[in-house]
Amino acid sequence: RVFKRGDTYSATSARMVLLTKPEYPVTDPEPSFSRIFKNFSTRDYKWIAGLGFGGLCTGYLSGTGGPRKIPMYFGLFIGVTGGIFRGISVSAQKLMGTVPPDF
Repeated sequence: RVFKRGDTYSATSARMVLLTKPEYPVTDPEPSFSRIFKNFSTRDYKWIAGLGFGGLCTGYLSGTGGPRKIPMYFGLFIGVTGGIFRGISVSAQKLMGTVPPDF
């Protein structure tokens, strides 16, 4: 069911308590983990790649005076993980109607 603006919405059975009423159409008030990943947009994957590349560069530059591979891979891991968490957060918010669908 697609909820429209102005419909009544009950968040009592949801895992996350919304403090404000959703301003945008609610696609899924309680999205599953697989639904959140399926709702990833191209922009979310760009964020993952960008944060991963930024972490890779930061890790490489921080490894002066010693081996650069370990900090480089650790920076990549931190960046990709941050990008995935950002994507999960934004995708879930889009499904629950708290941010615009094209965010």
